[in-house]
Amino acid sequence: MKIGIVYTGTTKELVEMVECELKKYFTDPEVSFKNYTAPDIIDDVKNRGYVSSRMREKMLEIFRRAADEQMDIVFNICSSLREVAEEARISLEEKGIPLVLFDERMIVNAVERFCRIGIAATLDSALAATGRCVERNAERSGKYVEILPIRVKDSYGLEQGELGERCVKAVKESGELPEAIILAQGSMACVEQKLEKEFGIPVVSGLHSGVEELWETYAGLKSE
Repeated sequence: MKIGIVYTGTTKELVEMVECELKKYFTDPEVSFKNYTAPDIIDDVKNRGYVSSRMREKMLEIFRRAADEQMDIVFNICSSLREVAEEARISLEEKGIPLVLFDERMIVNAVERFCRIGIAATLDSALAATGRCVERNAERSGKYVEILPIRVKDSYGLEQGELGERCVKAVKESGELPEAIILAQGSMACVEQKLEKEFGIPVVSGLHSGVEELWETYAGLKSE
């Protein structure tokens, strides 16, 4: 079985974190993974603060390529372009290819458990897209959720130690603590424990639950 992992931009730490999570679940040697990266897309989004129509089309082309290369499942890790991934999901599923978004389960669980949620992100585009997803899930559940945006400025691509310090500073400057913080980007998973220890509230990254959902999707396909 072939699983395509869509990153857009990557860092060494992000790839290592994803691979570490995958190894916890995927032990079947017949499962192979292929990474799809497009750093020019996330660089453009970072500079603009939003997804342009040209970058949207380039992102959709990545999902089409994954389908053409006969991936059995596609795993999306880019939160800034999660809405483009949701758009691609329809055509992928028509071809029998499930799409798993790394942060979807995290967001659903957070909305179920908390009413005041902080969203931490180093990119405005990730903060906005994740916030809209939280709002949609809250609306579907008939629940009011207050979102506290935590923008960790000038921190995209920083190494773990410095990123952690910037995140702590940003949370402190954001005002009253939320009930929980969700980390909008997969690359921020490395600061999860630091923030929990610093503030004493739940801090969650989508990588853990996202890979769990990916494995469940794989197990479901394998049993068919």
